[in-house]
Amino acid sequence: MCVSSQKLDPEWIELMLEAKRIGVTKEEIKRFIHSQV
Repeated sequence: MCVSSQKLDPEWIELMLEAKRIGVTKEEIKRFIHSQV
């Protein structure tokens, strides 16, 4: 699963903003995404 920054859907943006708000890093999110595959 590859998340391209070209086509970010609103849900993903919301998720990223929420993650940033609670102090989750992009690396942690990527790790989480890869662990779901």
